[in-house]
Amino acid sequence: MKYARETIATIKEDIEPLVQATYDEVEIDRDRLSFNLNWNVYEQLEKLNILHIYTARVDSKMVGYLVFVSSPSLHCAEHVMASSDVIYIHPEHRKGRAGANMIKFAEKDLLNHGVSVVIIAMKAHAPFDKLLERGGYTFSEKSYQKFIGAK
Repeated sequence: MKYARETIATIKEDIEPLVQATYDEVEIDRDRLSFNLNWNVYEQLEKLNILHIYTARVDSKMVGYLVFVSSPSLHCAEHVMASSDVIYIHPEHRKGRAGANMIKFAEKDLLNHGVSVVIIAMKAHAPFDKLLERGGYTFSEKSYQKFIGAK
């Protein structure tokens, strides 16, 4: 398995089926929130150099991805924090170290981009706590989601 930092241009064609699979697997409001990637916003974030896209590929086929958005901390001004947008490893590749290795690869690259804190979120019904705990992460926050209907 090969891990890389990529750009929208290098992943756009390959990632859509995996993002659809992620959506199908974990989105809790599928009946109200239709799958429709906002490429314009992703491209704007990439131009600002705050979008970080990491991939896992086997024989050039994308089998996983991890996307972060980084920004200066609002509470600790001397630090930059990177928050995950989405993480996915194809079910056929979840055994073993694919996820852990992709996260480690991303951490090293994020450090080179000045990030000091990495935050990875997951859906409550699709947890991977053990993977993160083994990687040195600490459970730090709980969030709730409610669809209120505005578009």
